[in-house]
Amino acid sequence: MLVEAAHAIAGSKSNSKLRKFFMMVKARRGTKIALVALARKVVCILYHLLIKGETYQDEESCKSKRIRKVGGFSSASMSLDEMIQTICRAGYEVRCLSNLEGG
Repeated sequence: MLVEAAHAIAGSKSNSKLRKFFMMVKARRGTKIALVALARKVVCILYHLLIKGETYQDEESCKSKRIRKVGGFSSASMSLDEMIQTICRAGYEVRCLSNLEGG
């Protein structure tokens, strides 16, 4: 699923930093490695957004665009529980890391 998201970013016509990152890695290492590197970068961004409760803004692609609230919430005003509920409503399973590590 993450590589599919990376495919979508790489195939977009926008001039985003993520697409520029993909193109740079692709030139050096090849398409497959660049897709996996981009997928990892996206996961790292998502993790930090969830932990810090910030919104992602790509300076290149959103200079004149408004940031739209998704589902009536802005990510800065959502609590961790609200974020987890939103992810669960989207059909994903959320597990606590302590439960995964302990067995």
